[in-house]
Amino acid sequence: MTSLDVITRFDKALDDVAQRFRGNRFADQFSYYISHVAEFAIIWQIIGLTVLLPIAERRNEWLRLALALLIESVLVNQVIKRITNRARPEPSTALTTTPRRPSTTSLPSGHASSAFTAATLLTASYSSLAPIWFTLAVVIASSRVHNRVHHASDIVAGMAVGTAIGLSALWLFPT
Repeated sequence: MTSLDVITRFDKALDDVAQRFRGNRFADQFSYYISHVAEFAIIWQIIGLTVLLPIAERRNEWLRLALALLIESVLVNQVIKRITNRARPEPSTALTTTPRRPSTTSLPSGHASSAFTAATLLTASYSSLAPIWFTLAVVIASSRVHNRVHHASDIVAGMAVGTAIGLSALWLFPT
């Protein structure tokens, strides 16, 4: 069995789990809306503006978050996705909502990478809230599988890329 076979089986197994919930109005709407508010890292920018910018001592941390999310977006959407060029999964006919189909390719998930970039940086600022930051990041990332706009392995790759970008930002721009 090749590594590609393992990835394909992993993707199928998690898609089969998500399929059990597709068609459930609550699950579909929740996944649709949580994914929607995470478009362009909007939710993370709002969180940064709310919990970092108003506090004078945290303004550099807000700037680091904003810049890291900008770099993450360019790196993932303009570089990595163009190199990997992986097709997105076919849309699901079981969903009761119609999520936006991005025009970019699938690997890695930009939602997952921005979520984990932000969660990593917000944890550095408010470590006691780490469970909240990472739970929100996982929920956003998994909504992409539920909405059938990403394979599960795209999510894992996005989580890894986002965490690496967050840790790099902490190392390059200590506050």
